Amino acid sequence: MWSSVAPSGSRLAALVLAGILAGSIIAVPALAKDLIFKVASIGSLSLDGLVEELKDVRVVVVGEQHDNRLHHEIQLSIISRLHESDRKLAVGFEMFGANSQRELDLWVAGKMTEDDFFKVYLRNWDLNWYPLYRDIFVYCREHGIPMVGLNVPREVVRQVAQKGFSSLSRKQREKLGFLSCDVDERYQRTLAQVLGAKGHAGGTVFGRFCEAQVVWDTSMALRVIEYGRENPDTAMVVLAGTIHAWKRGIVEQISRRADLASRVILPSSDSSFFDYEIALDDADYVWWLE
Repeated sequence: MWSSVAPSGSRLAALVLAGILAGSIIAVPALAKDLIFKVASIGSLSLDGLVEELKDVRVVVVGEQHDNRLHHEIQLSIISRLHESDRKLAVGFEMFGANSQRELDLWVAGKMTEDDFFKVYLRNWDLNWYPLYRDIFVYCREHGIPMVGLNVPREVVRQVAQKGFSSLSRKQREKLGFLSCDVDERYQRTLAQVLGAKGHAGGTVFGRFCEAQVVWDTSMALRVIEYGRENPDTAMVVLAGTIHAWKRGIVEQISRRADLASRVILPSSDSSFFDYEIALDDADYVWWLE
């Protein structure tokens, strides 16, 4: 791990280079808030610089740990600055299913009370982190930015996790096609870490959990692609949990099916969910936090 003393300039570059030579892993340091690290160039840039680099990108995936307030502040900063740069923008949400799109449209149009919208949120996302997302929801409403539900119904993911992908009906598989645990070794190791004692690669429990993850990633990717085809002049900021947001997650499933320029921005971890390291091929940018 890096020192808790925040490095700067050439010191930062030297540390990153050392991480590359040591095995292409960047351990999460404690750095000053709002330092945006560009992985490809081993250097930092400002929020204005980031927005400039995203000007021709169709899909911007911004990861989160769901219960981390700072991560949602980062997401809102990116959404607001892209909107202010006159990009035609939509925001895609992991926590809303595509079957709630009508309600999302009503919310953005100002035709739904917040009490009713909160019920829609709870129906989709039964963990009550609503206060952490609220500023994003309100910003989209105030500025007329479409909110897009990306997910399949939660019961589909739950069924796959419990019984495997083969248990889905033909109708449930209609848009997904046939999916399997077709992810690389690093993704599998991370999923095993999430599962803990049950995460033995090759076991039935792990295999079904991995299939459920792929269903989750793929369903969101397909919805992003669909929206992109219907709205070719609109960029989408996708908000999703860190593992889904990795290049190995949603973006990998997009790239297998469509040619949409995509970038991934990950916030550094505070380990409130689980410990992880950021590899060079996980993200395009990392937003370091104290």
